[in-house]
Amino acid sequence: MRSNYPEGIYIFVVPPSLTELEKRITVRGTESKEQLNKRLNCAYDEIRNATKYSYIVINDEVDVAADKINSIIKAEKCRSIRLKSKIDQILGR
Repeated sequence: MRSNYPEGIYIFVVPPSLTELEKRITVRGTESKEQLNKRLNCAYDEIRNATKYSYIVINDEVDVAADKINSIIKAEKCRSIRLKSKIDQILGR
């Protein structure tokens, strides 16, 4: 993905722990034991690559995680590179 969209901003939302992830999936009751183990193994592999993302948000509480993601989006909209044309316009260039 990053090779196709290098200018993208990548946010990795991670559970507070694999134990918590297992608990959340189990409570939903949507996965068999085999599917649960497969998902946890995939999650482990994905989390190992989390530092390759632009940002990491730990999803302890949904509202807090959502606020963090919204803050990242707001901040990214203010990056100087994104506002270069506006600055040029202000300067009459």
